[in-house]
Amino acid sequence: MAAFYICTIIKDEHRYLAEWIEHHLSLGFDDIYLFEDYGSKSHSEITDKYSQVHLITCDDYFTIKRSYDVGCARQMRLSQKFLNEHRNEGWCAFIDIDEYIMFNDGYTLQKLTEEYADNYGIALYWKQFNANGRINRSERVVESYTQTCECIEQDRHYAFKSLVNLNKAREFWSQHLIENLTDVTGKYVTHGESTKPNYSKVQLNHYFCKSYEDWCDRFVRGDLAPNHRKFKSFFENNPNIKELVRTEGRKFSIQLAVTSTSEWNAKEPMCVIPISSNLCAYNVSKCGCTTLAVSSVKYYKECPIESLPLHHYRGNHNYIESLDKIDRPTLLVYRDPISRWKSFYQNKVIRGEHSLLTDSLKEFLQERPTLEDVLYATEYSLKTFDHTKIDQHIRPISDYVKKLKRVDYFVDIKDLDRFLTEQGIEHSIENSSGNYNVELTEEQESLLKELYAEDYKLLDKYELWKSSSK
Repeated sequence: MAAFYICTIIKDEHRYLAEWIEHHLSLGFDDIYLFEDYGSKSHSEITDKYSQVHLITCDDYFTIKRSYDVGCARQMRLSQKFLNEHRNEGWCAFIDIDEYIMFNDGYTLQKLTEEYADNYGIALYWKQFNANGRINRSERVVESYTQTCECIEQDRHYAFKSLVNLNKAREFWSQHLIENLTDVTGKYVTHGESTKPNYSKVQLNHYFCKSYEDWCDRFVRGDLAPNHRKFKSFFENNPNIKELVRTEGRKFSIQLAVTSTSEWNAKEPMCVIPISSNLCAYNVSKCGCTTLAVSSVKYYKECPIESLPLHHYRGNHNYIESLDKIDRPTLLVYRDPISRWKSFYQNKVIRGEHSLLTDSLKEFLQERPTLEDVLYATEYSLKTFDHTKIDQHIRPISDYVKKLKRVDYFVDIKDLDRFLTEQGIEHSIENSSGNYNVELTEEQESLLKELYAEDYKLLDKYELWKSSSK
């Protein structure tokens, strides 16, 4: 009897993974191979419950990590490698975690594959499902999302995945398409061809957006293929939900807007800039970084670049990539967390310098986020997400300093101008910390003190340094 496999790549898909596994095991699949993408949190607590599920990391599976191997290219390379290793073993469905195979008209996995045993594979046409009018997520997928999408361009393109005959097929032509793929009518299928889908025997339910909360969460954690989907496509497929999103879903919009999926932010949150021949400064957002940047630029103009101990160049600033290679005394600027958060709210939200007002969410927020909105988003993000996903302006200072092995000067932002002057370091921007009109209630201040408790512990270190330096 032929074996039946599923092969897929996953990244932080914990919430609905168990339902997806149980659904496909109930269809008769013998083994499910889940490949954890680079940077994903482990799914072993879920997969260990199922003896037929095999969890493999991409780090272990790929002996060579290629620079161009990103997104869909990595997915296709994984599928081809799996195909090469499992030839002549039966059938394998190459699908994603948001796709569920459904059989119709009395067909089963065994019956379908026996009928098409001479085919290279069978096209599993997508049937797209929308959010079902849901703002908040549901615990289950299949039973919660029953409305098909209204705005998919069905006449232009029908998407599909491949159920592959491992005894016949030898090559993937794209991450969706195996060579010589046919559908249940016997028609050859090519990527982008406007062939009408046929759901008479089998279909692939594609729950690509789910609730608005799920959609925002998807953009926070990032897709396998970056920029593959646009934020506005949620509303294209859920045209009747926009007004509800502006009211009940507003908190998720704001929460998404204060997160960051920047690879640089996740990889190395702390960067260093030389500001004089005998001093460099750790660059922490909302902690005098503009003043320090100006000092750094002035220093560069007088010092040949090749003489600086720089190992990485980024934008208009030159950052030392490795903290271990710092060869001069270091400065860390500290700022009271509440003062820092107020500055973020005033400069980046009220004055419109932040992505809250400039990214694709602007159209759906309509009005400027309130203080309560942004405070809620700060709390939700800090308590819910990995801090590497949080915007650098509200990410705790303590996150930035965890990797530091040395701090020679620990200066409160209120004393930064004086300190730089005493060190003979040229700087032309007056530090404006404290010059804002953001009023917080006692309850709101207490919440911020709780959220930034680790930052307040840095005050003890500051006081110790201040005492020892006298």
